[in-house]
Amino acid sequence: MICPRCLAEIPDVSDFCPSCGLAMRPGGTGRVEAPKAEKRREPMSTMSLGLALILVLLLATTAISPLAMTTHSSERTITIQPYSHYTLRFSTYGLGFRSYSVEALSAPLYGFALLEMNKENYNLYSSGETYSTLKLVPLVPGTTVTSSEAGLMWVKYVVFFNATPATVTVTVGYSSIPIFSFYVAIPLFSLGMLAFVFIASTRRLSRKQQTSKLGHQ
Repeated sequence: MICPRCLAEIPDVSDFCPSCGLAMRPGGTGRVEAPKAEKRREPMSTMSLGLALILVLLLATTAISPLAMTTHSSERTITIQPYSHYTLRFSTYGLGFRSYSVEALSAPLYGFALLEMNKENYNLYSSGETYSTLKLVPLVPGTTVTSSEAGLMWVKYVVFFNATPATVTVTVGYSSIPIFSFYVAIPLFSLGMLAFVFIASTRRLSRKQQTSKLGHQ
């Protein structure tokens, strides 16, 4: 006869199926079956793993950027010699805040100015070529200039240009606080990508090996 549960062929005189233990006769006693193993939890899909890794990297970048890349200077006095300049460089690449405050303590009535420039125009200025400015403010004694901005920012140069024969003195205070710095994000995401590729390759190899074992059984 045929077992109705597992369809194995068994002798007609059997009280139970030797394959699955099902009782074959009324009042017959089947074999005690081992408890079924709990269903194994399916591992996280590769796509879900990638999304989780991106979230972790975003949070890590946001946490590390202010700690590693913040620059701050309380007010300090700077002296600019005749026919020279002094440059402040803000190198915030990414999202963040930055500000500065300048007060001219001693300066001639003309020939001394504050210039804001991006990197391209600063390079032109340094090489003596024609350049343009983001801001140009003449500075005379008692003049105070403040600037603050927030959002997506790139490098900026603040130049104190002294085109006079007099020595100029100013006080300067500045701060730059990145919330999401590309200097931090690029190496973190590069390492994260390598880790993701390694994990995905390992999972793929493991699945192939499992498939191969099932094919040989």
